[in-house]
Amino acid sequence: LSFAGISETENSTEFVVMPNPSSGNITVSFSYSQQDLIVISIFDMTGKKQTEITTENNTQSVSCNNLSKGIYLIETKNSRTGERSRKRFIRL
Repeated sequence: LSFAGISETENSTEFVVMPNPSSGNITVSFSYSQQDLIVISIFDMTGKKQTEITTENNTQSVSCNNLSKGIYLIETKNSRTGERSRKRFIRL
């Protein structure tokens, strides 16, 4: 799938977004075994970055209170390997 010119892909930095859709905070959980530095970015439908968080945890809470209602793209990037994964997220 393509989202504002960015393809949604699946790879070894798999993650889950809960709850989705959400009207408040979301939790991003990763399925990786090493404790790598992961960058979580949220983009709006135009491709503009709305927020970015860097974590070493397998589970990270992300505040979405500053986001308007709509569809967003969450991207995770493993800073060690450069691998990226993307998923859609709905803000209610």
